[in-house]
Amino acid sequence: VLNRYSQSDEVNITDIQDYLSYNFAATIPNDWNTVSGAVNQGKTVRELNNESPVSYSFRRLARVIKDNL
Repeated sequence: VLNRYSQSDEVNITDIQDYLSYNFAATIPNDWNTVSGAVNQGKTVRELNNESPVSYSFRRLARVIKDNL
C-alpha cells in the first residue's frame, strides 16, 4: 500500500514501483484535511466525508483485501 501519495509529488508512482520492483495493491491519497478532521472529531473518514478520495481509496483497499483472502 502506498500511503499519502499525491500526483504533484516529485516522484511518480510508476517510478516508485519500478524502483521497488513491486506493484502496489492500493494507493491512499494524501488528504491531510479529511483524515486529521476525522481523527480530531472522533469519526471515521467515511462519516466525515464519504465522497472524499481518501474514503474511496479505503473502500477500494478493503475490496482488494476481501478478494484476496
